[in-house]
Amino acid sequence: MKTLQVMIEGRNYSLQVSEQDAPSMQKIVDEVNETLKSLHISFPNKDRQDCMAMALLTVAVKLYESRAESISPEVQDKLDTMEHMLDEVLTH
Repeated sequence: MKTLQVMIEGRNYSLQVSEQDAPSMQKIVDEVNETLKSLHISFPNKDRQDCMAMALLTVAVKLYESRAESISPEVQDKLDTMEHMLDEVLTH
């Protein structure tokens, strides 16, 4: 395990991840930040918490849709990692 320092919505988080999951986790963080950036542009009057909630729903919908399809174990592992990361972010 290693500690991965990430920044989401301007806040730093320390995540414990395996060496093999670190690159995927960073890609997930980048995707979450891109989603948040897009939401801030689309909804400039919404506050930070609203955008975080909308980003969570966006990711949850993607996760739900992908689970409904036949997916490989590798993709499922990445989605589970993403879900875990979102849980970490939202509980801190």
